[in-house]
Amino acid sequence: MLDHHVPLEEGGTNEESNLRGLCHDCHDAKSERERQRGLQRAWSNYRDR
Repeated sequence: MLDHHVPLEEGGTNEESNLRGLCHDCHDAKSERERQRGLQRAWSNYRDR
């Protein structure tokens, strides 16, 4: 599976240097970690209001 080393949402690009191959399980695990980080950022922004 093709993966962005630095996610697009975190400023990554579609350049070849930011792409890599991951197995399906590793991609799913990385995506879940990124989702959790996004939720933590959203919660932090909400609390700071």
